[in-house]
Amino acid sequence: MISEAEIAQEPERRFQSVLDRWNKGDRSLETGLKYFAKYPTASDEFDDFYLQLSPIEQCDTTLQIMLVFRMRLDSDAKVIDYIASNWKNQYESSLHADYWKMLLSKSFKQQLEKAEGSDAFDNVCDRWREYELPFTDEDIAMMVCARYFEKGEYDRGYEALDDLMEKYPTAFPGILSKFYDLASSVNVPSEERRKIWMDYVEKFLIENTPMAVPMKEMFEYLVSPLRK
Repeated sequence: MISEAEIAQEPERRFQSVLDRWNKGDRSLETGLKYFAKYPTASDEFDDFYLQLSPIEQCDTTLQIMLVFRMRLDSDAKVIDYIASNWKNQYESSLHADYWKMLLSKSFKQQLEKAEGSDAFDNVCDRWREYELPFTDEDIAMMVCARYFEKGEYDRGYEALDDLMEKYPTAFPGILSKFYDLASSVNVPSEERRKIWMDYVEKFLIENTPMAVPMKEMFEYLVSPLRK
C-alpha cells in the first residue's frame, strides 16, 4: 500500500489521469485548470475550453489568476475578444476586475507593438475602440508617448507625456513601468535631456508614491552616463 501510494503521488502519474480525462472530452473547470497549468501555451485549446464554461466559471478567481499571470495566449486569442466584448455586462463588476483590465491592456499593447507602420497602428486602435472599454484611450496615449521616446523624438515625447498626465492622472503605475523600460533601453544623449527626464520622474514620484526617494535613485542610475 505504501508503494502504491508513493507511485500515485508522482507528478507525472497524477497528471496522466488529468490527461486521460481531457482526452476523453472532460472540459470541466477542475480538469481544465490542471491541464493548462501543464500547457500554458496551448492558446487555441484554451480558447475552446474557456468559451464553453458558464459565465460564473469564466470569472473563477483561480482561472483568472492562471489566465493573467501564467497563460501565454496569442495576441489575437478568442478569449481576449470575448472578455473585451463582454466587459460591461460580465467582467467590469466581477471580483478583481483590475486583473481583467490588466489582461486586456496587456493584449492590446502587444498588438500595438506588433503593428508595423502608422496605418497598422491606427487599425489596431480603431478595432479596440469598438469595444468601448474605459481604459483604451489611456493605453493608446501611453503607447504613443513610448513610441516617441523609443524613436528618440524627445520633444514630442515630453509633449505627449504632459498631455497624458493632464488627461489621465491615474495612469501613473503604467507610466512608471514604461519609464523604467525606456530608461533601461533608450540612450539619453545629453545632460540637459537627463535633467528633463529626471524632472518628470521626480514630479510623478512625489505626487504618486511614498517610495519616491529610492525610486528616484533607481531612475537616476538608469539614465546615468556612467551606466552607458
